[in-house]
Amino acid sequence: MEKEAKEEASPRSASGYQPIENYGVIGDLHTVAMVGMNGSIDWCCIPRFDSPSVFGALLDTRKGGFFRIAPEDMPDVKYKQMYIQDTNILITRFLAVDGVGEITDFMPIKHADTPEHQHHIIRSVAAVRGTLKFTMQCRPAFNYARDEHTVSLSKRGAIFKSKSLSLGLTSPEPLEEDGKGGVRATFVLQEGQSARFM
Repeated sequence: MEKEAKEEASPRSASGYQPIENYGVIGDLHTVAMVGMNGSIDWCCIPRFDSPSVFGALLDTRKGGFFRIAPEDMPDVKYKQMYIQDTNILITRFLAVDGVGEITDFMPIKHADTPEHQHHIIRSVAAVRGTLKFTMQCRPAFNYARDEHTVSLSKRGAIFKSKSLSLGLTSPEPLEEDGKGGVRATFVLQEGQSARFM
């Protein structure tokens, strides 16, 4: 199952930025997302590689935008990242004394120029061992954080709408606005439980 696993004790430097080698890449042949060892998507351009960024914390941690899922209150946590063998499915694992959590990230490949051709980032978070409290935070920053956007919440998730692009987030957990153009959810998973965000 594992292919070229990498592990680190702390994924961020004093500046708040992760080293570039701490990122895994998922994609759908039209664009990619860079997933940090801390569970944060810090780079993604939609709908193509050369489109303006939607998540750009790789360049600016303050206003670049990100989509982070990570456990809370895990002291002395270690981070590990690996791909499922012969796939572009990325697993990010959080290892601590009290529990182990993981996020499985991938982008399904769909045929272009068809009505169902949309770009999806699937993020499945699970408690492998123990009971863990997770925080999910999605804060897009359209067009390299230059375009303003609105946020609309619903029972199924949220819609982020700028002048040129709309993104939807489906969530199994209730969301609340974070006051900075994003949404967040805090939830607890017991061993064997999972939640999927898209």
